[in-house]
Amino acid sequence: MRRAAYARAALRQLVAVLVAIIALLPLLSGVMPAPPDALAVTRTGNLWTVAAGNSAEIQPAIDAARDNGGGQVRLPQAVYLLTAKVRLHNNVTVYGDGMDKTVLRWAPGAAIDHMMSNGSLTAGNTNIQVWDLTLDGQGLSKAGDASCCFGLRLNNVQNSTFVNVAADSHSKDGIYVGYNRTNGAINVRLSGCRANNNARNGISLIHGNNNVIDHCTVNGNNRGEAVAGIDVEPDEGQSITNSKIVANTANGQNVGIQLYVPYNGYATSYHNAVCNNSTSGNGTGIYSLRGDRNIFVNNATSGNGINFLVDDSSLIGSQYASYCTLGALPAHPAGSGTPTPTPTQTGTTTPAGTATPTQTPTLTATPTRTPTPSPTLIPTPRPSCTPRPDVRVTTQAGAPGTLNVTVAITRQASAPNNTIAQVQFGAAQNATVTVNGQAQPGGNFTATVPAGTQQVTFTVTRPAGGTQPTTVQFSVVDDCGAWQTFVGGGPSAF
Repeated sequence: MRRAAYARAALRQLVAVLVAIIALLPLLSGVMPAPPDALAVTRTGNLWTVAAGNSAEIQPAIDAARDNGGGQVRLPQAVYLLTAKVRLHNNVTVYGDGMDKTVLRWAPGAAIDHMMSNGSLTAGNTNIQVWDLTLDGQGLSKAGDASCCFGLRLNNVQNSTFVNVAADSHSKDGIYVGYNRTNGAINVRLSGCRANNNARNGISLIHGNNNVIDHCTVNGNNRGEAVAGIDVEPDEGQSITNSKIVANTANGQNVGIQLYVPYNGYATSYHNAVCNNSTSGNGTGIYSLRGDRNIFVNNATSGNGINFLVDDSSLIGSQYASYCTLGALPAHPAGSGTPTPTPTQTGTTTPAGTATPTQTPTLTATPTRTPTPSPTLIPTPRPSCTPRPDVRVTTQAGAPGTLNVTVAITRQASAPNNTIAQVQFGAAQNATVTVNGQAQPGGNFTATVPAGTQQVTFTVTRPAGGTQPTTVQFSVVDDCGAWQTFVGGGPSAF
């Protein structure tokens, strides 16, 4: 009995001590160091740096840069385990410490998706940059969804640059450059990228104008679907024009590099330059079918089942080397504390000898002050154009065989008085353009608009009963220079 009494007394003392400790916990929490959540992301000017490996803070940092009007997000060397796709926004640069140093993978149990994508498919995105990181798909796929998943998916993206980005072992394409409705990729550049061991293509280009794939490596793709390492293949009614495939390496696939239209009238592949590439160990090294005046210069093809097979309209030889010239890349983000401006678009000479306008801002003369007693005139400040104001293009089917196009420019703090000066129309393939009441078959003209204009409309008309796709290239010239795009599509778009 005495031992039992001692045991009960000892138990009461232990309970009393535990109650006292629990009572003190709220007080102790006030003096103990807080978890280092405040250090998950640090900001210096327009640069957000995510703590190494802290994947949960990647998207909030990108969103914060977007909400700031633009900025940079740095992902230091580490492995980042994602639970959701990374969405990219206008005027935001994301960069790591190097390919295979900054690595993004799926977290165990995560819902597999495209690993990285632009943020808005319908509105589109512009002035995105991604540098120096790896998107590692680890061969994982999304159950029950054969359309998923890409490593880097870019739909309806313009004036954007992706440098030294690896996209390996994904269940579809490593890098996919596509479109939304009739809005394709414009002035998108993939440089120094890598896309190896993906189930379908290494890099796909599906619809757009003036895009560049250069100095990339695509090896061992087509593991589930035998297409190509670099696949330039427009969907039905779409087009790929004036793009450059330069100095890439493509080994060990069904086709190393292909420009492919499955049958006549299906889509347009026009005036794309394939230059200085190396292909080996593929079923076919370089292949082009049903293209229109595509260009092939100084490609090295050896050890393939078929080395080189292109259509009769192709332009082949070093005399066309001027079409292979590449512009300079933007400055590396680590060398600048502010967002990198939209890359200057280099003019591309077309067979007709016209040059695509550059995006150099228009210079206006400053009024000269005179020593008169009249009040001093303060000239309107010249816009900085960084970030560049958006240009929005919307299309709507009109009367049978017509497409109504509306072009609108925006104003923001960098260009508060932005207006449209003119619309410069390039070639109108299989189309007549009507603007200001004037019809211009075949395009190649300039429409001047009244001062102060912020919105322009025009109509694209295709020939009755035609089956060929329609493409109209044009540049909108506002206070920040020329902004290039195009509209069009197959018969169903009209």
